[in-house]
Amino acid sequence: MVSSREGDSMTEVFRWGILGTGGIAKDFADGLAELPDARLHAVAARKRASAQAFAQSRADKGQHPQVCDDYAAVIQHPEVDVVYIATTHHNHVALARQAIAAGKAVLVEKPVGLHGDEVATMVAEAQASGVFLMEAMWTRFMPAIQALQHALAEDVLGPVRLVQADFGIDLPHIDAQHRMLDPALGGGALWDLGIYPLTFSRLIFGCDPHHIQSIMIPAPETGVDELSAILARFGDGGVAQLMCGFRLRVPHQARIYGPKGRIVVDDFFHPQAFTIEPHEGEARTENYPFTGPGYQFEAAEVQRCLRAGLQESSVCPLQETLALIRIMDQLVQQWGIIYPRGAL
Repeated sequence: MVSSREGDSMTEVFRWGILGTGGIAKDFADGLAELPDARLHAVAARKRASAQAFAQSRADKGQHPQVCDDYAAVIQHPEVDVVYIATTHHNHVALARQAIAAGKAVLVEKPVGLHGDEVATMVAEAQASGVFLMEAMWTRFMPAIQALQHALAEDVLGPVRLVQADFGIDLPHIDAQHRMLDPALGGGALWDLGIYPLTFSRLIFGCDPHHIQSIMIPAPETGVDELSAILARFGDGGVAQLMCGFRLRVPHQARIYGPKGRIVVDDFFHPQAFTIEPHEGEARTENYPFTGPGYQFEAAEVQRCLRAGLQESSVCPLQETLALIRIMDQLVQQWGIIYPRGAL
């Protein structure tokens, strides 16, 4: 960290290094620009030219990161406090382990990995080294999501019996080399899209499902999951109906049902509102607007934890990350898709 003067006071500023320069790296950098105590300090990509273009594009946000020759240079950079990993999925674990070995705090874009045992090893190494590690599951940090959890804790619906969540986009013209279709890069709808309905259902029920089954339609080009429906049972009487796909556009909406009514959440993976529709009484919408892309909330949580000397976040604890990857492991095994191990 470095200190920066704001008015008459000094503020500790965290210096971030970003690995990867795709769309989500840009959005995350926009989020950092919303935080006065965060600085985009360094960036690297597979090709230096991509990192240079990314760095130049940040000037309008007041960010002027150093361009490093490769990922290792960012990880080993003596002035980088936190490493954010935004590469393709297959490299997440390997890069995170390198950063952990270097003693750097790590925020890993979801999914943190493609195999539960590899993620467990990464988590164990972080814990043994006393290094902060967190999955960048931004949904957990949205103000509306936290307000929604509070409303459910206040028994606004009674015991939740049913959660429905859908996440479908339409990518009609991609070829077999596109990362969404390439199993070597962690392709398939589950890792990019299905992770959100799964996360949402676990957030609402607060536990692992004890029974899960699914139907999957493979992409004809490569066999990765193009469209799937997932049915899971939670606790003594809760059910989740979940859907994801990358060649079918559907509203990104979640619906939560209990004996007293339902809650509807549009854009449930980064909502700014939700509507409570009771069986008795008037429906009401609760709004939680924010500026910026929304990635600032997870970055702020990382910095809060580091200031407090914590190794993990209570909002997105490592046990939640491990539980989620185990569920996804189970689904991938049901579907017979094989993903690479030990990338890089």
